[in-house]
Formats: sequence, C-alpha cells, structure tokens
Amino acid sequence: MQSNKPKSAVANATENAPEEEDKTAQKNAGGHKFYWIICAYLGALGVGLLIIAYTPTQSPLLQAAFADIAATIVIFAFSSVFQNSSFYDPYWSVAPPLLMVFWLISYDVFDARLALILLLTTLWAIRLTHNWARGWQGLEHVDWRYVDLRTKTGLFFPIVDFLGIQMLPRCSCLSVAYPSGYWLAKQAVDPTVQQCLYLRIYFG
Repeated sequence: MQSNKPKSAVANATENAPEEEDKTAQKNAGGHKFYWIICAYLGALGVGLLIIAYTPTQSPLLQAAFADIAATIVIFAFSSVFQNSSFYDPYWSVAPPLLMVFWLISYDVFDARLALILLLTTLWAIRLTHNWARGWQGLEHVDWRYVDLRTKTGLFFPIVDFLGIQMLPRCSCLSVAYPSGYWLAKQAVDPTVQQCLYLRIYFG
C-alpha cells in the first residue's frame, strides 16, 4: 500500500536537481554559443585591417580584395578547427557594409545619398545577421547542405569547403560589389545609376 505522506523538501530538491541543472546548462550554453563566432570574426577583421595597412598597393579596390580574401581564410581556419562550415554563414551579411564604409573613407566621398545607401545596407545586414543568429544553436549546429557535402566528398571535403563553400562565393560577391567601389573611385557613373546599382547588388 502506497503512503500518502507528502515528500520532504529534501526529496523534492533531489528529484528536481537534474532538471534545474539542465536548465542552467542550457542558459549558459545560450550565453556562450556565439563566443567562438565572435572570436573568429574579430580575428578576421584584425587580419583584414593588417592586410590593408601593410599591403604594397595603395588601391582601395585591391586592398579590399586582399583583405576580404585574407579574412575568409581566417574564417575557414576556424571552421576547419571546429569542423563546422557554418562559421562562414554570417559573412554574407557582415562584409558588405564594412566594404562600403572602407571605400567611402578611402575615397573621401560622402553625401546624403550615400548616407542613405549606407543606412539601408546596414539595416539589411543587421536584419539578415539577426535571422542567422536566431537559428544558430551553437557549435553543434551545421547547415544540412554542408553535412551532405561532407558525406559525399569524404576526404576531399576540406577542398570543397575552402573553394566551394567559402572562397569562390566570397570572390563572386566581391566582384559584384566592385562596380560600386569603382564608381566611388572614378566618379564616372551618374549618382542615380550608382544608387540603383548598389541597392540592386546588396538587396538582390
């Protein structure tokens, strides 16, 4: 016959301990799940700035290209160490406003129209990065497409990761952004055309 005697506070605390520990672990994991992502992108930014400072060319277009490629290599290094190609996912939205700011400063051109374009580009970047952050579950989270590629390519996956997932897409996006940088350099295109071009580039 089961006793109806209520459980003691000690017994209740003992039974609830694992559940509380799980909640605490989840809370802590949520707070730290971006730690290595932040480290990776701060490292990429630092390397990019060093490349800009010490590259032999004085062309902001080439400086941006070298810095962008170097930063991508840093992100690839982190993704290789942690076996997680999704390290690269935020790069798509983080890089464009930084490129624009660099070119605006380098060519010393700024007006109300360019300020509006920079604002819209930054808002777009924040929105897209926020959407990515909401789905980021931590280092154990990898885009299913990358998992599928790893399974299919096996030992060749590091090459596929570096070239197919990170470097070639980065070079493609950089080449699409170049017309805006070129316009800022040469002032050869009508401002209205340039605005339409820049918005088309970054908002698809």
